Amino acid sequence: MRIINPLLTGVALVLAFGVPSTQAAIKCWTNHQGVRECGNAVPPEYAQQETRTINERGMTLEVQERARSAKELAAEEESRRQEEAAANEEQRRREEQVRNDRVLLATFASEQDIIRARDRQLSALEGMVEYAQLSVGKLETRLGDFQKRAEKLQSAGKAVPKNLQDDIDSLQKQLESKQSYVTSKQEEISALRVKYGQDLQRFRELKGLPAN
Repeated sequence: MRIINPLLTGVALVLAFGVPSTQAAIKCWTNHQGVRECGNAVPPEYAQQETRTINERGMTLEVQERARSAKELAAEEESRRQEEAAANEEQRRREEQVRNDRVLLATFASEQDIIRARDRQLSALEGMVEYAQLSVGKLETRLGDFQKRAEKLQSAGKAVPKNLQDDIDSLQKQLESKQSYVTSKQEEISALRVKYGQDLQRFRELKGLPAN
């Protein structure tokens, strides 16, 4: 195999070695020292690197990309999977939006229908919260009374009776449960306001109505 001096240009290479025009295309690669070399065939140790085929005028006819490593191939595959997953998710989101739009238009005929439905549900939830908060207040009062009795006994050097301690423990659990209930209903109210706000906005977009 003939290796051409890397300092010569493509044209000079051909002229110097008298390569016939029918065999003028030569291969170029970069050796281990980072120097460009050319010849009629690529040495086996450089076969996995990027190579270029050039003609007698020094024009590039073909570029053979270097072989990618297993790590690079794995990264490319992972990138492809992520892009495919993102495209699938976007398609799913669009289809879900179409379904939601159909339900929205089939359920409500006007903005006022949406507002009335929102207010009915909010009123029901707010009533639940108000009733639960009354229960919380009563539980707090009873628990406070029992705790004072226990503190008074302890201040007098007496043990707290088991039935009194059981009542305190029971009231604390009831209070925690009721407070958790109130919190969950308040979160429902907030979520409901957001949902109906989005429904109103989307309804106006679908109907071509001005935003308020």
